[in-house]
Amino acid sequence: KDTKIEIEEDFLSLMIDLDLMKSYKSENAEGKIVEWYQVENKIQVDLPAEVVFFAILDNSNYGKSISFQELLNGFNSPGVIFALNEEGLYNKLDIIVNTYKGITMSETAGIRELQLKTTFNKWDIINDYYKK
Repeated sequence: KDTKIEIEEDFLSLMIDLDLMKSYKSENAEGKIVEWYQVENKIQVDLPAEVVFFAILDNSNYGKSISFQELLNGFNSPGVIFALNEEGLYNKLDIIVNTYKGITMSETAGIRELQLKTTFNKWDIINDYYKK
């Protein structure tokens, strides 16, 4: 079997197992039944907020203030990486803000921003989560 195909099948299986992608079958233009895959942005209830926080801290493009839209739709953003919809991302950020001192969400003129007022160590965040 072709190694490239095996890797692609393993990746698809992982995405489906993580509930980031759904597969479904439908008829194509030629009338053949084919399998399709779709990434679904949703709330992602089982995704730990600490993993989202780690991803934020791990992104070197982020400064001390990060717009909600950037976190939702930006390149390598948690919203894109974890297929979060707006409500799902907001819920994770709300947990982060209420768990860690020195981080806030503000809204000015309709623009929501996450503000890091303290320096956090991403490895401490993730290690503390997995020690629970």
